[in-house]
Amino acid sequence: MLLTRLRRLISLRHLTLDLNISDLPQRKIDVLELAYALKAAPFMEKLELNMVMIGRHRRYCPDDGELRSLASSPHSHLSWVHIGFVGEKDQLELALHILHNAMVLKEMIIDTSSSTESVGVYFLPECVASDGYSVALEFLSKQYRNNIVCILEVDEQ
Repeated sequence: MLLTRLRRLISLRHLTLDLNISDLPQRKIDVLELAYALKAAPFMEKLELNMVMIGRHRRYCPDDGELRSLASSPHSHLSWVHIGFVGEKDQLELALHILHNAMVLKEMIIDTSSSTESVGVYFLPECVASDGYSVALEFLSKQYRNNIVCILEVDEQ
């Protein structure tokens, strides 16, 4: 991905990315690589990642293996993050990276309510109970300082 080669974006304070990620077998995007945007924009204060998963996708479960992590890269200005979240492994890894490195983070909104298209949702038998909300609840909400993680649940109407 080109993000690993980003130059310094010194003036960038607020970044909003709208990503439509399909379920193609040769999917080339690794959401964890979006962490390089934080390194390239050291004064970024707000990050909004609207990730829509189109088609079938798999939410993280223990059978997917250990979670990856990037080298520590403290970010001293990022205070607000919003992530559209279905609970895929690379999304979880990115959220954890941000939580570990954003030194002044005041609020991280994990939005499981609007990040899937109705085209289809793929569950492997061992992962049936693992949706984006439960993945976020298990891995993100309980263990971080000052209750800064807010998880928005799918509105069941």
